[in-house]
Amino acid sequence: METVSLWKVENNRYALQFNKVKPRERSVIFSLLKGWQETGSGFHRDGSEIFIFSKDLLEDEDIYRFVRELPFPIIEEKKSGESKRVKTAFRPEKIKPPLTNAKGSAKIRGQRICSQCGVAGHNVRSCKVKNDL
Repeated sequence: METVSLWKVENNRYALQFNKVKPRERSVIFSLLKGWQETGSGFHRDGSEIFIFSKDLLEDEDIYRFVRELPFPIIEEKKSGESKRVKTAFRPEKIKPPLTNAKGSAKIRGQRICSQCGVAGHNVRSCKVKNDL
């Protein structure tokens, strides 16, 4: 997925830079930014592209209204060098599915059992059968 940077170039002129754009994402970006002027482009070594778009806007609030509708994570770069994340329509999955199925600890009559030898009262780290091997 690409990353997007936003910064103010001059009075009421803003720029958007799209990094690591894959070929299938290119048409989506160009359709969303029809009124914007493409001011730069290039390639990364891995074959992904860089695009820079700019546009003159009358109000500062217009850019934030536009950016909030974009489906990409956007970071605003300030002149002081500070970076700030802008809220957009992009919503990453808040809860990622676990890599493995979670199993509860095996219990016999309320006690945990060792998964190495199956005896209640200790765990794998303190198992004497494992340590004897």
